[in-house]
Amino acid sequence: MLSSADLGILLAGHGVPVVVGAEEAVGIMNSQTLEESDDSGIGTLIPNHPTVLVKATDLPSAARHQAATVNGDPYTIRDIRTESHDLMKRLYLVLTTP
Repeated sequence: MLSSADLGILLAGHGVPVVVGAEEAVGIMNSQTLEESDDSGIGTLIPNHPTVLVKATDLPSAARHQAATVNGDPYTIRDIRTESHDLMKRLYLVLTTP
């Protein structure tokens, strides 16, 4: 299991800046398959969805539909999932076009 110290080392070596509101963090940008379901329970898979993985304590107020800047690019947070026993948050992002 990934410890908080391990995560700090990983983020320091491979991280990109993440800003959500007044909160700042360092995260790891990648893509994941997002599974969503509607009110009827029918699921949809969205492959290669951009995400950023951050320490949960660095962005405690991050919320769905909120604006975020990741590595200088504007995004909207589509969804948030916790990982590693709530040590980390994965933000699922949608690129915002000007």
